[in-house]
Amino acid sequence: MAGTREQPPLVSIIIPTYNRAALIGETIESVRQQTWTNWELIVVDDGSTDHTPDLMQQLNDPRIRYYRIAHSGGFGVVRNHGISKASGEFIAFLDSDDLWHPRKLSAQLSCFEAEPGTAFVFTHIELFGATSVVLPEYNAIHGDHLLSRYLQEGHFAFYPSTLMFRKSVLAQTSFMNEQLPTGADTDFFLNLCCHFKGSFLGERLAKIRKHDHNTSASDPLFSYPETVALVQRLHKKGYLTHALYRATVSKLYYKMGLIFRQHKQHKESFKCFLLYSRFRPLHWKGWIRLLQIPVDYLGSLSH
Repeated sequence: MAGTREQPPLVSIIIPTYNRAALIGETIESVRQQTWTNWELIVVDDGSTDHTPDLMQQLNDPRIRYYRIAHSGGFGVVRNHGISKASGEFIAFLDSDDLWHPRKLSAQLSCFEAEPGTAFVFTHIELFGATSVVLPEYNAIHGDHLLSRYLQEGHFAFYPSTLMFRKSVLAQTSFMNEQLPTGADTDFFLNLCCHFKGSFLGERLAKIRKHDHNTSASDPLFSYPETVALVQRLHKKGYLTHALYRATVSKLYYKMGLIFRQHKQHKESFKCFLLYSRFRPLHWKGWIRLLQIPVDYLGSLSH
């Protein structure tokens, strides 16, 4: 295990937060309960207007540092500020409404030790809060094929609160793209997959809270358009085969079409299903969806 070294590695944990005073205390406590104790916690407050600053001042732990910045609203900006303050050999992200299993850090560090050349490790999750969804079990994956497995889906899901990576990778990937409003996390993760060997642990070591204030709850499309653009960039750079690119983008367009249809945005839904059918012209479900849109539209006129 990594802890057998004379100097156990320091893990820099970065929590970005904005108006989460009601939740962040429980999140920080899940860090304090870690079986791996050589960590520093960097909380970056994106200009909260609630009592987050007062709450942070009450914490009495020299391992916790609190930084308050002007409100940016950008995931990349806030995480990058935390990264710039990190002094650990490893960096881990934790969102201010999520929780960790006590073994989370120890299990990931053991994976780094057991899998030589691994640059990043992420884990399976448990959903809790305003959801009844139970994700299936996934097998652990170690190696160089995480990019295709992620894009094909069905093998694992990625959430920032599950990720730990070697700080040294930043020399090649650089920090997060601050120009992406919502997709900076996914962009950073996929860059790791493109350049480095990584591992996925099938243990549910992070608890992802679902509630009405999740960004994905307030914006049903969330980062879908940015993800399409990201996949297109990866394809142009030669990281994706044409077959994987077509399969991935068509799946994204189909999901966007379903979301638009659910919200009765008929024109946008039609465009997405048409794009899906152009990428998958022999697949019947795209054409069926295209036929459904005029029916949906006429039905809305009759009400």
